[in-house]
Amino acid sequence: MTSLILGIISLFFVLMGLIPFLGIMIWIALPLLFIGLALGIAGIAKNKRRGINIAGTVICGICIIMGGIRLAAGWATTKNVVDKAPNSIDKLNDTADKLDNLSESLKKLNDSLNK
Repeated sequence: MTSLILGIISLFFVLMGLIPFLGIMIWIALPLLFIGLALGIAGIAKNKRRGINIAGTVICGICIIMGGIRLAAGWATTKNVVDKAPNSIDKLNDTADKLDNLSESLKKLNDSLNK
């Protein structure tokens, strides 16, 4: 029975964690899911309320898979952004240099026109 309750509570956290910028909820759900999975397997082995324990174990297992996929996707996205960051910074610095050069050219033009 505890496995089913933990599975349902964790399902809420996993579904919330699928929303962008709420991935931290997966980290809250994972410990509960593993505890629920262990309790479900123990309940199945003891033959106590076997149907409820199977349901809880299945819910916990599915949520662990969903959470793992979400964490892998978040990791891949973060890695992609971090890999591209140095190139973006270099491009921004080049653009800033070009704008400085343009600003200096415009000042010289303005000075020559004012003479």
